[in-house]
Amino acid sequence: MPYQLLHTLICDDIRREDNGKEILIGMLNSTIILDRVPAILATFGVRFLIESNKTNFEGVTLKIVDPNGEDIVIATSTFSFLTAEFPGSFFYKISPMPIQHYGRYGIWLGLDEEPVIVSSFDVAPPPGPVNEVPKPKKGAKKAHRRK
Repeated sequence: MPYQLLHTLICDDIRREDNGKEILIGMLNSTIILDRVPAILATFGVRFLIESNKTNFEGVTLKIVDPNGEDIVIATSTFSFLTAEFPGSFFYKISPMPIQHYGRYGIWLGLDEEPVIVSSFDVAPPPGPVNEVPKPKKGAKKAHRRK
């Protein structure tokens, strides 16, 4: 591998400012909760931080594979860093992002080589009812406020 992956972050949206800083909006944990599938996410961001001796990558491939093993996103690009002295980041903004099934989605990355799985996230339905307010018992006195 011509690089070492330091981390992968997923979020709702990513923007790069003129000064090079990145704005990550709606950071997601490893599980995305959706009321129903299929669903379409308006935008979906995947950010990578890598260390590498290389500064130019001519064949960059991102794949997102659904729980059934189907490629739902294939994106290709090139990119370069100013220096290999420090870790470098790059990201993909996918719009729209189709979600057809509940389950584990794989994130695959290839930098001048065939893509390999580097991360994953789960899509799940909301959990059952939790923290429900109990109904008052019949005959129970209602609380009142002092005046």
